[in-house]
Parts: sequence; C-alpha cells; structure tokens
Amino acid sequence: MISDEYFSRYFGRHNDTGGMYFDEHNDLKVLHINCYWDVVTARVYSRHNESWRKLNFLNGTQLCSNFYSWSPGIYSDKKIYFMVSNYWIPPGERNIVVFDVISESFSILRFPEHMEVNPCQGHFLTFSNKLHVIVVQYAGELIADLVKYEHDEWIKVFSFNRARIVHHMETQERTNIIQNNKWLITSIWGDTVEVVLCNDSFNYIQHVDNYNGPKGALFLETIVSPFD
Repeated sequence: MISDEYFSRYFGRHNDTGGMYFDEHNDLKVLHINCYWDVVTARVYSRHNESWRKLNFLNGTQLCSNFYSWSPGIYSDKKIYFMVSNYWIPPGERNIVVFDVISESFSILRFPEHMEVNPCQGHFLTFSNKLHVIVVQYAGELIADLVKYEHDEWIKVFSFNRARIVHHMETQERTNIIQNNKWLITSIWGDTVEVVLCNDSFNYIQHVDNYNGPKGALFLETIVSPFD
C-alpha cells in the first residue's frame, strides 16, 4: 500500500503517467507525473520513508499542454523514458523525456527520426538493458525501423519488411502480439501497424526484456534493483 496523503483526486490515464525504480540505497521509488491545467507536477514516493516528495521538472517546455500525450514510462540503464507526442499544433511533434533515477532529474532526448518524414511514431522496447524504439514513418509508403540508443547515438538495427496498416479493428480488441512471424503494434494515433519479421529480426526480438504498449502487453516488465 502507498500513502495517499499526496493524492487529491484519482489517477487519470489522460493526464498522468509514471514508473518505478530502485535508487542507489535500494529504496523502491514510485514516480508520478501529472499534467493538469498546463502545469507538469512530478513527485516521487519513497517506500522507505512512506512519503511523497516534489521534484523539479523541465523549465520552459510546453509538454504540460493538453495537446501533448504522455506514454507509460519504460526503464533502461538507470533511466526511465517517456514518449511525449503532440497531435495538434505543430502536428507530429515528438519528444523523449528522460528521468535519471540517480540524480532524480529530467532531460529531453532527441527523437530517432529523419525530420523531413512526418508523421512519425515510436514504440519503446528494451533489449539487454538498452533502449530501443520502433520508428514507424509515412513517406509514400509505410516504413518500420528498429533503432537502439547506444553511446549517445541512435543506431538502426534493421528495417522491417512490408509494413502495412490494419484497418477496422475495434479499440477494445487491439493488443500487441507476435503470431506467424507478424507483429501487430497499436499506434499512438489509434491505428494498428503490422510488420513482417524476418528470421534475423525475430531472433533479435525474442530476447526483449520489456515492452510498453496500450492495453495489454507482448512482454511484461519486472522491476529489479540494478544495485543488487
């Protein structure tokens, strides 16, 4: 059970996101980010202290606006990553907000894309504790690439073949699955993208540590202390 002295209202999936992590003292922490009335409030809960503490967020950003949508957090190498997307003005803007669990500070990471391609979507995964993103781009045809973040650079691992959009799927039935060497991924805009996996890509993906997606999951995430 978590102390409820911080919450003045219920958690809302359109306004709230967060993640869990262990700090350098092996204290289990819960990060909560709330976007409400154009203000971002970030707080962290300490299991050891059984209390909430407010954190400093990024100054001068518009990521608190109702135009932006925040993804769930994904943990990789002592950092929690959030994808923050703007559907309206300017359309297709994407940001990756990084929370460092050691310094408990926020920063922004460049999105892995060619800026001339718009719109563009991203889907987080981690492989062997390295952050990966599936980048889906529309440039005359649907292109789906897998990239990884390593040595402060985005590196393309490979491109998926024959990606396509699957239409007429009910929202409540959407999920993220691999079946018959095809991967169905629910996009941030509500459509479903199907990518065909080759033998090399399938061997790479089956070693995924965790994956965050809307409603259901292809891979489940387990919180393990990196300091054990």
